[in-house]
Amino acid sequence: MAHIWPLYLFKKDLSQCMISAMLDLAPAFLDQLFRLIDRFEIDYSSYTIDHICFRTASVDEYQRLKESLSAVHELLIESPVGGRRIATYRLAQPIKYKEWSIPLLELPEPKAGSQYQSGFEHIEFVIEKSFEELSSQYSSLTFDYKGTHKRINPELRLKLDQNYCIKFHHLPLDKVIEIEKAEAGPKNS
Repeated sequence: MAHIWPLYLFKKDLSQCMISAMLDLAPAFLDQLFRLIDRFEIDYSSYTIDHICFRTASVDEYQRLKESLSAVHELLIESPVGGRRIATYRLAQPIKYKEWSIPLLELPEPKAGSQYQSGFEHIEFVIEKSFEELSSQYSSLTFDYKGTHKRINPELRLKLDQNYCIKFHHLPLDKVIEIEKAEAGPKNS
């Protein structure tokens, strides 16, 4: 007699397959992203990539991916930013791409009223030079300075096309999270 196994027994395996498939898309995304970056002739050889961002199309997708990621990867923080939640994970195995090892994944919930496609959207480079130095070095490019006034870890954004952008900042995201947690202090029980 054949056994019929309840679906819930496979739910964890299915969700991990989904996460594995999602992370397997990172190299193709990064290939495309770096083709675009290379068109701008940006010398990124001394930069570190501290995280990669995966956009979700719905709150339901955000919740499902968050639960699946949390089963294997370390949730560093989930906090409200700009009217929606953003979860940041330390990956159990960093994403390896060329000479980089990308340890963190940022998972933003979509903002109410905004349309996003599911998929990787951007990476963030940690740089040592000032934003002024970077923007004067690449004066022909149009940088978005909106994030440069953030109190903790200001960022400079460069839109590469309709779907892709890169951001530059001075502190790795995991260090920013440590600072934010320290400033927030212990949670009240």
